[in-house]
Amino acid sequence: MSEENAFGTTMRIDLSPEVLKSLQAPAPHRPRSGDATGVIRIRAKSPDAPPASNDDFRKLLQSLYDAAILTTSDGRIIDANARAEQFFHTTAAFLAGHNILELLNGADASLLSAIQSSLAARSFVLIQVQCIRADGGTFPSEIAVGHLPLSVPCLAFYVRDVTIRRDTELSLQTGITALRTAASGIAVVTPFGTFTKDLNPALAERLGLPPPPAPPISSERQKEYNELAAAYAKDIARFSLGEFIPDARVKEEIASAIASAAPWNGEFRMRSLAGREFWARAVLAPNVTGEGECIGAVVSILDVSAERAAKEGMERYMKQLAARNAEMETDLKMARDVQMALLPATYPKASSAAGKLAFAHVYHPSGLVGGDFFSLVRVSDHEVMVFMADVMGHGPRAAMIVATLRGLIDQFAREVPDTGEFMTRLNAAYAGIFSGTEEVMFATGVACRFDVAAQRLEIANAGHPHPIVRRADGTYAKGNGMDLPPAPALGLLPDAEYTAVSRDFLPGERLLFFTDGLSEAEGETGGPFGEEGILEVFRAGEGAPLAHALKEIVAAAKRKTGEDEFADDVGLLAVEFAGGGTPPPASET
Repeated sequence: MSEENAFGTTMRIDLSPEVLKSLQAPAPHRPRSGDATGVIRIRAKSPDAPPASNDDFRKLLQSLYDAAILTTSDGRIIDANARAEQFFHTTAAFLAGHNILELLNGADASLLSAIQSSLAARSFVLIQVQCIRADGGTFPSEIAVGHLPLSVPCLAFYVRDVTIRRDTELSLQTGITALRTAASGIAVVTPFGTFTKDLNPALAERLGLPPPPAPPISSERQKEYNELAAAYAKDIARFSLGEFIPDARVKEEIASAIASAAPWNGEFRMRSLAGREFWARAVLAPNVTGEGECIGAVVSILDVSAERAAKEGMERYMKQLAARNAEMETDLKMARDVQMALLPATYPKASSAAGKLAFAHVYHPSGLVGGDFFSLVRVSDHEVMVFMADVMGHGPRAAMIVATLRGLIDQFAREVPDTGEFMTRLNAAYAGIFSGTEEVMFATGVACRFDVAAQRLEIANAGHPHPIVRRADGTYAKGNGMDLPPAPALGLLPDAEYTAVSRDFLPGERLLFFTDGLSEAEGETGGPFGEEGILEVFRAGEGAPLAHALKEIVAAAKRKTGEDEFADDVGLLAVEFAGGGTPPPASET
């Protein structure tokens, strides 16, 4: 496919394996870059290759900055310069005699025909293609092709490696897309704090400003979009960031940060054009040129009113607890009753023609209230989200974190279908709520979405022990048997991103989730109970009801420690893809 250069003297050809056959098509198409790979068979040097140019010409050839390759009219390589040797990881002698098409991913003889046809009317043809190195690697390139008036008719291929430019373009496009689709408000401001056209819809809506024009869905509407964008830039420049910040001190800090090209972040009140106030968390990053001149800043603004309210409410509650030491025991007992009441009395139902989900659990807090918990959220009639966590510490603080996490889980489980994104948003919200505490308050967690209709599960882990898997073929796997990528615990890194792994979940399979209070249960001698101990008893319960298998695991751990109570909270949750019918009632705790 081809695209006329703006000056009318150059033809541009974008080459990819999928569209090579359309090079001769009469209608122009949008260029696209190739990214396929292939195996190239390099033939021996042709004995009848035309001789290279004279010494003066070779000196000129070698002095070119771009890689230069000379070929006959049918593409056989005559000579190449040192830059070509660098690009293709080989020598000019090795290249000589081979066909240029062997260096261009997906190319065939039709490419040369298109080049020759275009050069009949133009000085150069521009090709965009993936080049193949001698070691099999590839790199994106732009190649200018032209006739060379030597004694033997030649084609000159001037190759430029555009890897950095391509990566920059992709990064820029990704950034523009992220700017428009981000849920948080993002804007680019001038050194004076006025808004530019780079204001995303989320922030425009939050502040009550006119929304930016939507980008065109086709090249035919590009001119119309450019006109709208220019008009929008002029209109939006009437507003400045400071107009929406009532606190004069905050406005002064932001203005000073932009003037000194320094990053800034903070939480403050904002007020929309309509007068609606909200708490905002803002991060400001200066835009600095290569000469060190600050030409503005990028500002990210997140409405944290709900988080702020929750944080303030929790801080008030903690102060009340400190002032009511005499009532602490009663409060703890009440908290235990509430926590136990949050455990499911019945399990959510999820079924399909292939079967249904069955559950069982055991929960033993080490004190009046514990930091281990699990949540089951019925997402649809055939989907259930399972979440198990272990909050750092015990007592009232852990109980409050558990309560906060439960609310966030119930909200995000239904809003976010991707399990990795669910964990990412949960971590961000959790870290934001507890960012003002003196100590790092983290929690490990594992989330798994079961879909019995698709017979699939999707799982993401945040520093929690990996579940034990009983596969449909009767084999077992402990540890990271599902190749989950490592990820930090919740609350450690506010900007951490979590990735989910998807796999089949077939009838007859079981997953056992547990907290480290069980695997680390240890007696006076012999080491901890460990995942090996859990796996051994779980395997021994093959075919037994889930509830019975879990009780046997707990009993074996107590025999290991020689104690009736555990030193840490213990949580066990088993999920099985069983046959049809009604799920069994919940286990006793």
